[in-house]
Amino acid sequence: MFSWGEDCQRGFYVKDGSGTDSTTTHDGVHYLNISHHIADLSAGRNVLAFVKSNGNAFIIRTNESKDGRRARGRQKFVKHKEKIEAVSCGDDVVALLSESGKVLCVDTRHPPFTPSPLEAFSNKQVSQVACGSQHSVALTKDGQLYTWGQDCRGQLGLGTRESVCRSPQHVPSLSAIPLIQVAAGGDQSFALSHGAVFTFGSGQHGQGQLGLGTRKSVCRSPQHVPSLSAIPLIQVAAGGDQSFALSVSGGVFSWGRNDCGQLGLGDTKGTQYVNSPQHVRSLSAIPVVQVAAGGEQSFALSVSGGVFSWGRNDCGQLGLGDTQDRHTPTLVHYLNMKKTVSISCGKDHTAALTKDGAVFTFGSGQYGQLGHNSLQNEQRPRLVAELWGAKVTKVACGSEELHCWALQMLQV
Repeated sequence: MFSWGEDCQRGFYVKDGSGTDSTTTHDGVHYLNISHHIADLSAGRNVLAFVKSNGNAFIIRTNESKDGRRARGRQKFVKHKEKIEAVSCGDDVVALLSESGKVLCVDTRHPPFTPSPLEAFSNKQVSQVACGSQHSVALTKDGQLYTWGQDCRGQLGLGTRESVCRSPQHVPSLSAIPLIQVAAGGDQSFALSHGAVFTFGSGQHGQGQLGLGTRKSVCRSPQHVPSLSAIPLIQVAAGGDQSFALSVSGGVFSWGRNDCGQLGLGDTKGTQYVNSPQHVRSLSAIPVVQVAAGGEQSFALSVSGGVFSWGRNDCGQLGLGDTQDRHTPTLVHYLNMKKTVSISCGKDHTAALTKDGAVFTFGSGQYGQLGHNSLQNEQRPRLVAELWGAKVTKVACGSEELHCWALQMLQV
């Protein structure tokens, strides 16, 4: 596994495999020898978690030092009798999903990182778990939704005004609807069924992030997003203040904040906040297979590997060679012929992974998060040279411009 970003050398292994506690600043790529294939990885505001192919899970916590910089600790093994299949990180909490469908939680603010099994799932099998900033959602194999954590802004969807729920609670209002996917981000949550999207939680400052057709800022119980009715969907993605849905046929729908054109709908005059999903018509002739949303930038990936970007571009995070915002999806020519297979967005930087395992990064380099041995911004996609030949299989950008992580397919 490779990592780069602010102060990323502390607590990691460099290329010769030796441990280091050096405080020397180095803004290139650092190699963490983990000896197995990576099965899953998740990055939160203050924590990173990953699972090896052998089912062992590890957590790395970051803490703010006295000078305001982030210092990263050593990786900690999560001791548990079962193999772990998946992880999801909030700001400080890590949720782990075992091979038998059990859920364990680790609060990284209180070492040692001892996993606590959630008794609410003792007789249930969970298929997916997702974390927002300070809340978590879980989907069972029979399509039932459970939530727990902070609920001050309705992010648990329970219809109550409790400040916090420390154990998973069943969301009864969706019990008759078989769900297939859940998503959580910040203080909002989404649940996806075969024919509908449900939303609950907080749309910050009433900017339309809930997609309900109003400027309502808090929704304490799941509400059906009416304008997406009868449209078969395969993905829901949430960015800083913008949200997207991707249909089975490749159609892209967007809603939320739009002051920088991050919804891709064209002129932002009179549409700085869009309260209900709108079809991104300029992508209608393009078979899209992935949408990705960052702080205020957005991306679409086509089936042929073409990359389209739009939204805020003050640091070059759109990869278009300039710093001009775009209000409609624009082809990233610099990635033509690269056959991109995945896009990941940070707050104001972006990473693209190609079919042959190469990684290109662009946008803000303020903390070295682009991996180019530099703190300079990049307006065009630039190959991370130190990863050449590594055959990277996954990239994940931290949400607050501090980290970018890449996984190498290692031979055991």
